[in-house]
Amino acid sequence: MHRMIPELTGFSVQSLPGISIAELARGGQFRNRQISVTTVGARRRHGFETVFPTPGRGAYHATVQVPDPLPQDIAALRCSLFAQVPNPHPVP
Repeated sequence: MHRMIPELTGFSVQSLPGISIAELARGGQFRNRQISVTTVGARRRHGFETVFPTPGRGAYHATVQVPDPLPQDIAALRCSLFAQVPNPHPVP
C-alpha cells in the first residue's frame, strides 16, 4: 500500500491518458518480463479511482485508491481487471 500521501492508500501504477502501453512500460522501468495492464475506465467502472501524479518510481507514476485494509473480495476484483502481457521494455 502506498503511504507517501496522508489519507491515500492504494497501489502504484503507470498511467497517463493518450500514452501507449509501450511508453508506460518504458517510463516505469520494470525488470519483469510480464506486466499487468488495464484501463482507467475499467477500474473506474468498479469504483477504483486513479490519482495522478503521485510520488513514486516511474515517469507516469499514479496511485489507484483502495480501502485499507483491503477486503478479500475487492482484492480479487482488482486482480481480475488486469491482463498479463509481455513487457515491451524490460530493464536489465
